[in-house]
Amino acid sequence: MVWKRPLIFPKAVADAHGWGCVHDFTVIPPVILYARSGAIHMVVHGCVNLNDAEGLMLKWKILATVGLTFGVLGTGWGLSAQQDDSRVFELRIYKTVEGKRTELADRFRDHTAAMFEQAGMENVGYWNAATGEDTEDTFIYMLGYPSLEARDEMWATLGENPDFQRIIVAAERSDDRKLVNTIDARMLVPTAYSALR
Repeated sequence: MVWKRPLIFPKAVADAHGWGCVHDFTVIPPVILYARSGAIHMVVHGCVNLNDAEGLMLKWKILATVGLTFGVLGTGWGLSAQQDDSRVFELRIYKTVEGKRTELADRFRDHTAAMFEQAGMENVGYWNAATGEDTEDTFIYMLGYPSLEARDEMWATLGENPDFQRIIVAAERSDDRKLVNTIDARMLVPTAYSALR
């Protein structure tokens, strides 16, 4: 193995190895390392004082390179952490059959919310509308997911739940037992400054 790059050593290390450099920090340019039979032999070709003009320039180059490296790595880590920590949310607004909002809310409380949780969804919140059109017949809730892909998988899992098919799907397909007229579903991605992420 041959290594042809400058190395930096404190003066104590240089003195201990007899490299003959007298500065507080020593750059040995170039150092050639030869690996032979398990031992490393160093051939030193001169020393540079890091306190003179050339040494100061080298210090700044090294500091700039280290700073840039940590800056790039830190930015990359921050972006990946932000993406990993951010969930997606689904806002669902139900217009119920006239006069059926309370019955729908009870069904969510007694059955649907637990089924969502079993499928891995996060029950963020449930609300009755207080303003706007059809206030008395509007029921709103929000679910959270780790990702859009996870959302699709969780809804597929929910669809395979026999209780969901019996209690929810069968009721919504029946004209006599139906509680929901329309559903407006929106997927939401939080902003960087959102308190809910």
